[in-house]
Amino acid sequence: MADQRERILIDRLSAALEERGLRVRVDGACVTATNADARLIQSVRLQDIDGEPMWCWLWLGPRPVIRGEPRPEPDIEPFSPAAEIGYAARRIANVVAGRVEESADA
Repeated sequence: MADQRERILIDRLSAALEERGLRVRVDGACVTATNADARLIQSVRLQDIDGEPMWCWLWLGPRPVIRGEPRPEPDIEPFSPAAEIGYAARRIANVVAGRVEESADA
């Protein structure tokens, strides 16, 4: 993925999340949204999946972390095409609001 296109998508998602009242932190291709009121935080990463840019959840599973050992990589789950900024922002905002969504397969 081209760096300029990646930056544009990350900036657009960040702005959409901030418009929803969330605090946003960007670290490379990772966007972290925080809802201070609910004390919830969620990170997503822009990543190529089968040649298509996708927003992916970063899940830190309940894995044991041994003191002094590096933290294991998070599980990555694609959830939205990168260009669908409004959809991705709505999904992220729901997670950090503590709202459970129905499965897309339901």
